[in-house]
Amino acid sequence: MLCMNILFDPINVVLATVVFVVGLKLWQVLGQRTGQEKLPPTPTFKTEPKANDVVLTPNQEEPRPIWQGYAEENSDLAKSLSALAATDPSFNPKSFLAGAKIAHERILEAFAKSDLPRLKQLLAKPVYRVFETEVNRRQQQGETAIFKFVGINSAKITSAKLQGKIAEVDVEFSSQMISAIKDKSGALLHGSEAAVDEVKELWSFERDITSRDPNWKLAETQDNG
Repeated sequence: MLCMNILFDPINVVLATVVFVVGLKLWQVLGQRTGQEKLPPTPTFKTEPKANDVVLTPNQEEPRPIWQGYAEENSDLAKSLSALAATDPSFNPKSFLAGAKIAHERILEAFAKSDLPRLKQLLAKPVYRVFETEVNRRQQQGETAIFKFVGINSAKITSAKLQGKIAEVDVEFSSQMISAIKDKSGALLHGSEAAVDEVKELWSFERDITSRDPNWKLAETQDNG
């Protein structure tokens, strides 16, 4: 009889009912998952940087001065190159010298071949007229130019200046070449067809910095031997 009273005690009945209801709810929620259900969204957070936060930035080197490698610090040439670059942002000594070397070889070759259209593209008008006069003289005399460019030993900028809108840069060349002039009979007048000569010259290049044409032209030549 005592056993029956324990089994049907009202508290036990209530507890058993609660356990049954909870179990039923859990089965409805968990027992029917298929693995395809959407997960709840991941919470996002927005934080503002604090005044004492450390900010990491890429390691950036200071830009080199435009004159470095081409002039002594605080020299007139260094100041001139800096002033030219400040006025004409497209100017760079490295690319300028590379172009000057190419122009040096092409001008000498065009002159030897009497290629006036080519010279007209590379020379300023006063210099072109001088070259044109000599080319015409050679042709009238029946002379032939023998020329072979061997290479450039050195090329360095010696001065730079800006006069109004015209920039002028002087380059000292030391180059090796074979050159000779023959008369119409084939007799040698000047130079040698075999000997390699070292020639030192000072060439002045100029450009209108307001022009869309980026090319520099030869404005003057001087023997610097």
